[in-house]
Amino acid sequence: MHNTNSTMNHIQIREGSASFECETPEGGTFAAHLVFEGCS
Repeated sequence: MHNTNSTMNHIQIREGSASFECETPEGGTFAAHLVFEGCS
């Protein structure tokens, strides 16, 4: 995640991404990839 050079109503706009993969206690897995675009 990082700040952009843009602001809206004096709030810094942020962008970035995050990925993760988890194992369940039963042995299964799940994964997710999140993308943040223009979040404040």
